[in-house]
Amino acid sequence: MQKSHGTLTCQKPKVLYLIALSIFLIASCKTEQSLVSKIISKHYYKEWFFLNTSGDETTTIPFEIIDGWIVLKLQINEKDTTHYKFIFDTGAMTTIDLDLARNLNLPILRDLTAVDVNSSESKAVLTSINKLKIGERTFFNVGAISSKSDIFGCNEIKGLFGLNLMRDAVFRINFKSKLLSISSTLNASISNFDQIKIANDWKKYNFIELKSNNKTINALFDTGFPDYVALNNSLKNKFEIDSFLKSKLLFTGGLSSSVSDTLHFYRPHNLKAGEQMLDREVFVFSNNKTLIGSGFLSGFEEVIIDVSNNKLYVSKNKTEISKLYKIPNVTLGWKNGSVKVTSLVVGSKVEEMGIRLDDQVVSINNISTSDLHDACMYKKFKIDNAIFKSDLRLTILRSESMFDYFINSSILYD
Repeated sequence: MQKSHGTLTCQKPKVLYLIALSIFLIASCKTEQSLVSKIISKHYYKEWFFLNTSGDETTTIPFEIIDGWIVLKLQINEKDTTHYKFIFDTGAMTTIDLDLARNLNLPILRDLTAVDVNSSESKAVLTSINKLKIGERTFFNVGAISSKSDIFGCNEIKGLFGLNLMRDAVFRINFKSKLLSISSTLNASISNFDQIKIANDWKKYNFIELKSNNKTINALFDTGFPDYVALNNSLKNKFEIDSFLKSKLLFTGGLSSSVSDTLHFYRPHNLKAGEQMLDREVFVFSNNKTLIGSGFLSGFEEVIIDVSNNKLYVSKNKTEISKLYKIPNVTLGWKNGSVKVTSLVVGSKVEEMGIRLDDQVVSINNISTSDLHDACMYKKFKIDNAIFKSDLRLTILRSESMFDYFINSSILYD
C-alpha cells in the first residue's frame, strides 16, 4: 500500500480489490481529507446513530414546557424504573448526562469531541443505550453522546431525546393539552393542518425553508432552541427585514460555552416558513446559525413531526403566545460563579442608568447573593423572591466599586 497526503492508492490485485473494496477502504487504507474519509465518516455516523430500532407501539404521554423546551420523561434500560427528563430536540443527536451514564454503567464506545452552537469544543464519549422507553414505546440499541452540560442540572434534565430517535416514528404534539403522541405512521386526519416541507442533509439534520420576496434560505429545525426564529446577521438585507425594534447585548449559551453577542429584534415583512407567515419578532444574531425553534411550534395548538417523510404539519388553530411575548430590558443569570447581568437592551432606560453587560450583582432587593453557589440555587432564589415580578433594587460590584440601582417595574418592559 502506498499512501500520499490527501489521497488514497492501494496496490492490490484487481479481483481482490473489487471483492473487498469496503474492507480495504475502512480497515486497510488511511487518508486525510479525502473522499474516502468522508465515506467512512458517513458510514460511522449512520452505524452508531441511525441503526437503532423502535417498537411499533402507539403511546401518548404528558410533557412539560421548561424554559421554552419541550421536556419528556423516559426510562433507560429495564432494571432502572426511574423516569428521567429529556429535552425533545430535533437539532441534535440523543445525548445523556455523563454522570447518569456512569451511574447506569453504560458502555463507552469511543471518545468524541462535542461542538456546541458557539462552535466551542468539549470532550464527550459515545455510548449505547440498550433500551429507552417513553410511555409504551421502546427504542433499542440507541447511540448517544454522553457529556457534561450546565443546561442539564438545574431543571433536573438528564439529556436530549434526539433526531436519531425520530426517523421511524411520527410525533404529534398538542400544546393545548400538553400531550405528545408517538406512532409508527400518520394515523390521524390532517385536514385542519397546513404542511411545511422538511429537507435534510447526509447527517439527517432537518431544515425548513424560509422565504421572502422569492428569496430562500434553509433554517435548521431545532427544538433545542427554545425561541422563535433566529437569523444569521448576513441574511438581514437578503430578507429586507427593515422594521427594527431594538437590540440586546447578551451571552449566548451553548452546550459547554457562553459568548457575548448582540441580538437585534425585527418585525419581519413577508417572511414565511412554508405558507406560514412569521408574525412575531425575529432575532438576528451576528455569531449564530439560522434556526427555527420550539417557540415557532408553540404558536400552534398542535403540530405533527414526520421526519421519515420530510413533513411538518401545523394546525390552523394558533395559540395566543405571540400576544404574551415581551423583550425584557435587562436579565440576570448565573455566570462564572456569580450572578451577572446577562442581557441588556441597547438604548433602554435601564442601560441609560449605567448598568452594563456582565456586571456582577451582589444583592437583589436588599438580599445578598453571596450564599448562592450555583445556577440551580440562583434559579430557586429568583423564584422564591419573585424577582422581576415588581421593582428591582440592584447592588452591583464593578472594578472594586459598588453601585446601587433602582429599576421601576414600568421600565423593565417598554
